Amino acid sequence: MTGWTARLTIDHGELDRQHQELFVRVDALLVACAGDGGRVEVVRTVGFLGDYVLRHFAFEEREMARRGYPRLVEHRGLHATFAYNLRRIRREIDASGPSSAMAGNVRRLVVGWLVNHIDRSDRDFAQFVAQSGGPPSPAPSRRVA
Repeated sequence: MTGWTARLTIDHGELDRQHQELFVRVDALLVACAGDGGRVEVVRTVGFLGDYVLRHFAFEEREMARRGYPRLVEHRGLHATFAYNLRRIRREIDASGPSSAMAGNVRRLVVGWLVNHIDRSDRDFAQFVAQSGGPPSPAPSRRVA
């Protein structure tokens, strides 16, 4: 899987599961960009990824609000920037179609951002939860809430 390693585990069951799923969906987008599926397949896949990202961010932000995380507003801003970049990639695909250059942009903008975000910002939230002695993290579910 592109980008995901056990090092990115933040010890929050549901968020860890969702983060792994994000990388599965990014991998599908990279395969679609590099494959023969054409523009329709790439657009469908980036749309699927975009929908999942928005549901994941909403879940993560609800969890932060529930726990009283003091950096929630900052974190929402990071999420908004990522969502904007994903929409920009979608526009580029609509205009130019899939290409190896597009796959490189996805790898740099999407994978690079996710790895950095999870490793720093999401890990900071997980450490806040651990230090605040809040209730245990919810058990992993099969779907994003």
